[in-house]
Amino acid sequence: MRLRWACGISSLVLGFALAAPHPASTSERIVVDGSTGVMPLVAVLAKAYQERHPAAVVEIGKELGTKARLQALEEGKIDIALASHGLVVEELSRRGMAVHEIAKVAVVFGVNASVPVANLTGAQVCEIYALRVTNEPCVIR
Repeated sequence: MRLRWACGISSLVLGFALAAPHPASTSERIVVDGSTGVMPLVAVLAKAYQERHPAAVVEIGKELGTKARLQALEEGKIDIALASHGLVVEELSRRGMAVHEIAKVAVVFGVNASVPVANLTGAQVCEIYALRVTNEPCVIR
């Protein structure tokens, strides 16, 4: 199971918005903070939201770390926490948070032309990142 999850994370980066356990206040202020990888998308989404809701103010924070953003969300200091990896959805659900996937980004692996290995499969790339393959002639152990 761990290898399958590692392969999935190696293949793509997930963007998540973690909603606060309680609805945002009725004021038109929404505070968002989190992962730098998700911020460009969130800035565009915030602008579009504000165009539809002119009274709304969307504040984008200074990119809190994972632990700090989850704590800020639980304490009601922010309304939406952003994460690009490393979440345990079941644990967050138990803590009263809702997880919403908002994007997927493909990851491309590139190597120097002098590397003698070619045509690796996705499974082989996962084996490399799981440390089951060495720099010996691509032998999976």
